[in-house]
Amino acid sequence: MKKMYLFIALFSLLFIISQAGATNGTYLNGFSPLTIGRGGLSYGFYDSPILMLNNPAAVAFLPSSTIEANFSMLMPKLHFKNSLNDQDGESQSFPMFDLAYVHHSSEAIWDWGFGIFTQGGMGSDFKLKHQLFRNAQGKFVEQEYHSQFGVIEVGPSFMLRGGNNLSLGASVHLLYGMMDMWMPYSLSPYMMVGQAMPGVTFGQMFGGPAASGGLEYSEVTAFAEMKELKGFAYNGNISVQFKVNDRLTVGTAFTSGSTLKLRNGSAMMDMTDQFNDAFNRMVAGALMQMGVDPNNATQQQLQMAQQGVQAQLQSMGIDPSKGMVAHYDVETDLKLPPKVGIGFSYKANEMFTLGADVEYVAWSTAFDKMPLKFSKGDNSNINKMMGASEFEIDFPLQWKDTYIIKLGTEIKFSPMFTGRLGFVHGKNPVPDQTVFPVFPAIVENHITAGFSLNLSEKFALNGAYELALNKSQSTEESIVAREYVDSTSELMEQLYNVSILFRF
Repeated sequence: MKKMYLFIALFSLLFIISQAGATNGTYLNGFSPLTIGRGGLSYGFYDSPILMLNNPAAVAFLPSSTIEANFSMLMPKLHFKNSLNDQDGESQSFPMFDLAYVHHSSEAIWDWGFGIFTQGGMGSDFKLKHQLFRNAQGKFVEQEYHSQFGVIEVGPSFMLRGGNNLSLGASVHLLYGMMDMWMPYSLSPYMMVGQAMPGVTFGQMFGGPAASGGLEYSEVTAFAEMKELKGFAYNGNISVQFKVNDRLTVGTAFTSGSTLKLRNGSAMMDMTDQFNDAFNRMVAGALMQMGVDPNNATQQQLQMAQQGVQAQLQSMGIDPSKGMVAHYDVETDLKLPPKVGIGFSYKANEMFTLGADVEYVAWSTAFDKMPLKFSKGDNSNINKMMGASEFEIDFPLQWKDTYIIKLGTEIKFSPMFTGRLGFVHGKNPVPDQTVFPVFPAIVENHITAGFSLNLSEKFALNGAYELALNKSQSTEESIVAREYVDSTSELMEQLYNVSILFRF
């Protein structure tokens, strides 16, 4: 009973810490130094209680009740380049935590476990120039591009042993997710369905050709800020592990998809720069209707044109004195993909153990688009242009399904010291036309190394290092925004990982 009280106390502490600072990072290849060091291999091995995150059947073969506490530090390095920028992302370090306990009984045929895991996520920060955002002197004003997305997974697992060679496992876990994102956000002008004048929407006015009185925008851009979207989901996992003989073990597992219902977020949309640019285009059009070259207009002519445009806007229901900044409630349903994996471990001799895993992740069923729902808009000008105080936007992602191949080895130098090496290749799921700097999940090749130091029969210290090799991806045509046309995104990551493991 004292053991359980100890676990509950540690669990509660790490749950609080994880919510505060662990919800950043990338979709991880492994969740403990034992798995990360050997390239994320988990389906054919049975040495860590944290394995129950994606292969609960494996922990049935642990020789005793075991607890493992894990700490990771993810350090990405990002770069973005387009016609206006050649910029590194701001340096960041993302801490992540995992804690898992497995209760093993030599008398019963089933075991159980419980854990909290930082499943992964992503995040980045840039300060970049954008063609629209300039000061009164025409100089660029750098804009913030920021994202944080993370998922914590918590819950029980159950394992059933069918003799000494077969185990079945199942998990039902609660997922907690959070997301922040802000940056210049562009959308089609035809999203503005409010009536500017009889028979003409603001979308037609902004996007139409100059010959018919339009402003010829192919997109309209606001600085958009979304904060504190949080929500829950459930997922399930089933797995099987089989010891073919003393040397070969195989395993397979399926993890269901889920939908994070991220709610209670707040959003700010600032269309000031876009509106000022449109106002200047309307003034230039008014001057040309007066037969005046906009570049050579006198101050009096300019004032007359500006007064005419202001009167025109007021007739459309736009009051410039109310500004162009709106606040909203925002929510989204963000899907997480199902995945299936299979793998093996083979003990070549007393010193070397080899292994391989293959995973299939169905990203196309989850990250096709991100539906954003805005409501309770508080600016009458923007409500008028959008046609309502609430609207929906489908942010395009269009990620592709991918295979992940993991190869690794363990080298037992002595009963006290074990070393590990691994390699991971996972094809980049992000298509060229939707990659952008605050969601740059594009790395493919990873090199890993790790160790275990068994200080006693009950206590072990584990460490691992993972290097995601630099990946560059170019975008010729973007469906996210024009600023990403002819751009290049780069990402490299380092992950440091340490855990303590105690056997009761």
